Amino acid sequence: MYDKEFDDDLQNTNELVRRYENAELANESSYFDEAELEEIIDYYLERDKLDNAIKVAELGLDLFQFSTTFYQKKAEILLEMNRLDEALENLEMASTYSPTETSIFLLKADVYTLKGEYAKSVDLVNSALEQADAADRIDLYLELADVYEEWEKYHEVIMQLQKCLVLDPFNEEALNRMWFSTELTERYAESVAFHLNLVDKHPYNTIAWYNLAHAYNGLENSDKALEAFEFVIAIDEDYDLAYIDAGDLLYKQKKYDKAIEYYHEAVEKGSAKKEIYYQIAKAYQHIDKYVKAREYLKKSINIDPYYAKAFHKLGLNYLESNLPKNATSPLERAVKIDNRNYEYLNSLAASYFLNEKQELALDCYYKMLEINESDKRIYLNIVSILYEQGRVGDAIETIDLCLSFFDDHADLLYIKTAFLYELGKKNEMFDTLLTALEQNSSGYAQLFELLPEIEKDNAVMALIESYL
Repeated sequence: MYDKEFDDDLQNTNELVRRYENAELANESSYFDEAELEEIIDYYLERDKLDNAIKVAELGLDLFQFSTTFYQKKAEILLEMNRLDEALENLEMASTYSPTETSIFLLKADVYTLKGEYAKSVDLVNSALEQADAADRIDLYLELADVYEEWEKYHEVIMQLQKCLVLDPFNEEALNRMWFSTELTERYAESVAFHLNLVDKHPYNTIAWYNLAHAYNGLENSDKALEAFEFVIAIDEDYDLAYIDAGDLLYKQKKYDKAIEYYHEAVEKGSAKKEIYYQIAKAYQHIDKYVKAREYLKKSINIDPYYAKAFHKLGLNYLESNLPKNATSPLERAVKIDNRNYEYLNSLAASYFLNEKQELALDCYYKMLEINESDKRIYLNIVSILYEQGRVGDAIETIDLCLSFFDDHADLLYIKTAFLYELGKKNEMFDTLLTALEQNSSGYAQLFELLPEIEKDNAVMALIESYL
């Protein structure tokens, strides 16, 4: 029934617009009443045809000179076109005929807000509040919240939303926006007090309980937060966000089994989203259920085959499961999707290294250097691979290349000392060792880890002992 009525209305609107466009094309006069012209304007606005809409509004002003409606409609269109001064002119004309019309005050406030004249907007809305009835005051308080939000006065935003909720405790817009401003201002204690009062008077107010849970969480009162989430679920068992947020809270508390239960409930209630599957996978991984974790990471990837985070996590899962061969493909996919991600490149390099693909690992590290050339760990990894490949000279060149990036580079000098010793370049080796000892005389132990036989060299030991 509803679908048929909707289709009939759409067909009637299309027919009305066709009649108007045919008349305009033929340059013929055709009569349209106010309601029909409004319908045509709305049709064009919905399709973002602002030039067409403004023509119809001007036709309305020609036909109905003393109608507030078309001044207001024209102002709305001009506002969309960012022609703010012209919008104000039309709103002034509209207010001449309807000086107490709340919607005109609201539009004027929108214009002044866009112009950055926030104080004027506030004055306008406050003057409208003086003569508004309860229903209009709800819209006006929401408008004030909009103005203060643009003005970045979030304490004031909260005050206006509270006033709105006193009049309309179940107002979804006000309740939903309340949490955003509370989080920005961190006025959690005030939010707890306000919402406790609200649910005391209206115990089946789902969103108020939801806000209360978040406020308790902001105060790090996890038990009270979970209790409030339980009330949300008791009132509305299909409120999937409550399951997700309760799951996240339990996850932070490292109660992974319980978190998984809530995430699964969220999926059953219709939140089969990639992020939920990803969270489930993370929780399973924390309790060492790696196969289960992979199952849900793959579900996540099935929803979004470009979900780089999930590919990366899947690759890490394989690495942690001692399955490096399986890790490479998902990690390559993650890097392909986001090839400037430092963490992804690092994980892929580790996978290549474990699979004895040192050249590919080196390529990853060099790409990482393009992103951040002052990360010492990358140079150490490159040096390590070059040394394992027997390219000791290249390893020394890499050390020399990066020394200028770091004030504290004694560790690199000790590594270079070992390499020079191995190459038999004794004079250069002693100079390097001396510089390293001057920088950090206690770091020499890594020499023996890199090259145990150096400990038997009397000249080396004598130099080290002179600094102890």
